[in-house]
This record gives sequence, structure tokens and C-alpha cells, in this order.
Amino acid sequence: MKTPFEVDQLIGCFYTGSRDGIDALEEWVESVVRFHRSEKQKAVIKPYLDELLSGKYSDVQLEDVWNSASPGYKINRG
Repeated sequence: MKTPFEVDQLIGCFYTGSRDGIDALEEWVESVVRFHRSEKQKAVIKPYLDELLSGKYSDVQLEDVWNSASPGYKINRG
């Protein structure tokens, strides 16, 4: 499954220091999505993430999607 450009951009917003001052993971994700994505971008991102998180994909496949987007945080297998 090809990762949409909008998802690559979203993943790129998670970098070292982007969580400073935010305690909960959920709050961090919400702040990135709220402040960095337009409604048009969210219309592409949401269905893609819903599909990824549907249970159809292995942890390895999810890691590959994340790591292929050049995130500031890598997911390491193991």
C-alpha cells in the first residue's frame, strides 16, 4: 500500500523535541494533527490510518510505513 504524501508529512511532525511540555501521548498526537493539518489533509490521512489500524497489517508492515516516511523517531524491531 502506497503511503499518501499527507501521511508522510504528518509522520514528519513527530521529531525530537516536538513533545516537549506535553505529558500524554494522546495529547501529543492531537496537537500535531490539530495544528499542522488542514481539513483537506485530514480527509486523506484518516481513511489511510483507519486502514492501517484495521488489524490487517503486521507490526513489521506498520513499522515499515512509519520508518519509510523519514520520521524524527524511528521504530526499531526487536
